[in-house]
Amino acid sequence: MADAVSQVAAQTGLTASQQSRQKLVQDLDTFLTLLTAQLQNQDPLSPMDSTEFTNQLVQFAQVEQQIYQNENLENLLISQTATQQAMAVNYLGSTIEAESTRVPLQDGKAKLAYGLAEDASETWIAIKDSTGTVVRMFEGKTTAGVHALNWDGLDSYGNQLEDGAYEVVVTALGPNEGQIDTWTTVFGKVTGITTVDDEMLLSMDGVGVPMSKVLAISDNYQGIDDKDDDSSVLQDILDALTGADDGDDTTGETGETGDDTAGDDTTGDDTTGDDTATDDTADDTATGDDDEQTTT
Repeated sequence: MADAVSQVAAQTGLTASQQSRQKLVQDLDTFLTLLTAQLQNQDPLSPMDSTEFTNQLVQFAQVEQQIYQNENLENLLISQTATQQAMAVNYLGSTIEAESTRVPLQDGKAKLAYGLAEDASETWIAIKDSTGTVVRMFEGKTTAGVHALNWDGLDSYGNQLEDGAYEVVVTALGPNEGQIDTWTTVFGKVTGITTVDDEMLLSMDGVGVPMSKVLAISDNYQGIDDKDDDSSVLQDILDALTGADDGDDTTGETGETGDDTAGDDTTGDDTTGDDTATDDTADDTATGDDDEQTTT
């Protein structure tokens, strides 16, 4: 029934509520025509009972109210869709970080981040193509938290792969060879907008993600560094949940740097002193030689 209504709507250009209203008007006209004919031809000595057609009129009124509600809901959905489209347009050309297990290879490069719920004994990241074939394998980090991975777009044999969507599979094993919970986020430039099953998706060269899965957006994204494990938004969330104190770590590193610097300065003074002593010795030697030559 719903498919038939959708087909009629596609042919006539009317919404479901508009079609219902149109049918209600036709049914009401038919009902009033019949009612008028019955009233005109009723027996004056045995008039019709008004209870039945009054109830029918009430039912028509209730159906009409339901149609009004459906129209309001349709208008609300249309407005919501228009708002989502306007928001989606703002993403075009921007680089986003989103929750996904599919990473876009753009201009021969891809960026992703993977997270480990706890320390692992070994971690592997597999990159698969559209056929499910593993084209590249990486050995990942084993410490708990979020880690960055830059892929140069090459397969295991050093061949450059075509741009497009690739699947990411992260496997992390614990001390007892058990699976550790993992998650992935991908980075990519939004190149289009698609709709699948009435859901609007941001497209990154074949990788579609809902706007609800977007974690960060940047107009001029410079990429992520393998040395910077805190570059992902998920790491910030993890730090907030675990109560990580970055301030204390920073203070400790600064103190160690200061001690090393002081040691370097002391070494520099010692070196200077040695150089001075060497220069004085050299001068004395040179003077002695001159004296001998003069005596001779």
